[in-house]
Amino acid sequence: MSINRITPAPWHSANVSGDQGLIIGENGRNVAVAYDKVDAPLIAAAPDLLAALRIACAALEEWHDESTLPTVRNILYQVEESIS
Repeated sequence: MSINRITPAPWHSANVSGDQGLIIGENGRNVAVAYDKVDAPLIAAAPDLLAALRIACAALEEWHDESTLPTVRNILYQVEESIS
């Protein structure tokens, strides 16, 4: 799967007026708006979380962890499908 359809990382969060937060890509473009500013850092972490999920999946495959691997593969598949 390709992740070319998402704004390149890193993403950063910034406060805007009221209770909203803004997520900004490294290129300075707006990525998203969080309607509650407390959610902005989590949304900004999305590219890093995806990378960590890929690393975890690869490690579980290497360790042959069949108890956890199907769940991690399923989550990774769903994320990659949503951005492809």
